[in-house]
Amino acid sequence: MSALVKTWGPRRSGFTLLELLVVVVLITVLLCILVPSLSRAIRQAEDTVCMHNLKEVYQSLQVYRLDHDGWIPISDGQAGHAVPNSWFGKLYPHYLHDPELLRCPADPMQPGLTDFAHVSGSSYGLSDFVQSSPQGFLANLDRRQPRRPMDTLLIADVGPDGTYAMAGTNPGPWVAHRTSGRLPCDDSFNEGSSEVVLPWLTSRHSGAINTVTLGGSLRRVPTLELMGCTVSSYYATCAAGDCPLCTDLHVPHYSFAHAGTFWWTGPVPQP
Repeated sequence: MSALVKTWGPRRSGFTLLELLVVVVLITVLLCILVPSLSRAIRQAEDTVCMHNLKEVYQSLQVYRLDHDGWIPISDGQAGHAVPNSWFGKLYPHYLHDPELLRCPADPMQPGLTDFAHVSGSSYGLSDFVQSSPQGFLANLDRRQPRRPMDTLLIADVGPDGTYAMAGTNPGPWVAHRTSGRLPCDDSFNEGSSEVVLPWLTSRHSGAINTVTLGGSLRRVPTLELMGCTVSSYYATCAAGDCPLCTDLHVPHYSFAHAGTFWWTGPVPQP
């Protein structure tokens, strides 16, 4: 009688429901740990690129100054929002060869030099206090140096970062003009309607803006709390005896005194 021999194949293995749940939980925990770190790394990279852009733009301004007897380029009036009439349009391409240097990677509007139908082509604004002085005389930095150039604001991230619907036009969002890269000292921007008021200040770098001063100092200025305030009066903490917007001109303005940065320092010289 022959014996019946049963041959068993390799045993098939699989995950149990409990094991799958454990794996899912572990992946979720890892994502919770890694995603914030990745987001933080991306923000830091954007911040680094922005600071680099500001440094390069500042250097191009200095070369322009050497060729123009100390004058920096300023926008021609409101410039009709046209790039060639803006301060940065006068830098490009002879002094500023790469237009991407005008684009902050954290700017949600992502303007470009050729896009001036709704924006003025730059993520950065040049101090409007310097540009709008009588006949722009403050723009000659060789002759009108402020008392503390390392603390005097020159260029910074410019807003607004949002959109608005222009009154009397077809429905739909319109990207807010940035008035040819002018960085106003207050939030009085009003485009198209007396009901539309948008703050020019931004906080796109984790609640702060990046700035460069007349002396070439790169600084990070916290602005998130300031954006929650209505600029209806000048800040007493800003004066400190060295802010002419407070002490002499009585102009309502955003105060960056907490970061040791001012729109101008020392008295404003007369033309």
